[in-house]
Amino acid sequence: GYTDNMRSIGVADMARAIQQKSANRCNVKMAYHVLEVMHAFLESSESGKHIRIESSCERPAALPLNLIQGQLVV
Repeated sequence: GYTDNMRSIGVADMARAIQQKSANRCNVKMAYHVLEVMHAFLESSESGKHIRIESSCERPAALPLNLIQGQLVV
């Protein structure tokens, strides 16, 4: 399962987390970290210097293997 274009799986996972009042894989700390890294790429490219990344985030657990299409849990 999930071998095709599954762009909406992140939104579905977020909706499930909200319904179950559990942690969301793509949370604000991760979004901030990704934004900082993207900004550092740009700044490094323009300045030719290394940019120190100050933020960090926990790597979320992967989705389970062998999911059936339409499911987020085994």
